[in-house]
Amino acid sequence: MKVHYDPADPGNCVLEREIPKDVPKGCAMILAILAAIGFGGYWLVVHFLTFIEPYVQDARGKSVVGFTIGGLVALMLFFGSRFVAKSGAMWPVVPGKVVQSGTESYRSRVNRNTVTVYAPVVEYAYVINGHEYRSRQIQLDDDGDRGSRDDAQQIAARYPEGSEVEVHYDPANPSNAALERPAGPAWYLLVVALVCFGVALYASRLLR
Repeated sequence: MKVHYDPADPGNCVLEREIPKDVPKGCAMILAILAAIGFGGYWLVVHFLTFIEPYVQDARGKSVVGFTIGGLVALMLFFGSRFVAKSGAMWPVVPGKVVQSGTESYRSRVNRNTVTVYAPVVEYAYVINGHEYRSRQIQLDDDGDRGSRDDAQQIAARYPEGSEVEVHYDPANPSNAALERPAGPAWYLLVVALVCFGVALYASRLLR
């Protein structure tokens, strides 16, 4: 069989590299979001200050505007976390086996300082339709965060080399897999949004 691999990291390889069928939809969604952000930015620059000027004449008015904006931001973040949580909830599961477990260190710039950060490395193999795949993604919504050595070692220790694991994979792109489903929606963000809207509503009534 033909194996496609990353020359910078030969351990990172796949058997299939076709673009998943949902990619065009995702690109269209991203373009729509960018267009909305662009339009919203234009509106903010041109009209927003004039629109909110009557409401920010005193501290209470500023509170209404500030808490309303904070509530909208928290609400958008909540729906984003909900979308990520749902995206992998229905993925099928196949048995897999851990072939490598450990940590890697990196030099990274943090606040103008160069520090050493660590990341867990858990490589596992799984078979779908007679093809073996390998992945290092631990959690579906993993954003590549790196931290201390102890944190990385604790995560890697959950998946010792040679252990049997359950692998969640994308049926449209079997090379996209994870050991853990994403955490549930960040409900605390919804609570923050509701609190912000409540404070804004209360402050708006005081303006009357």
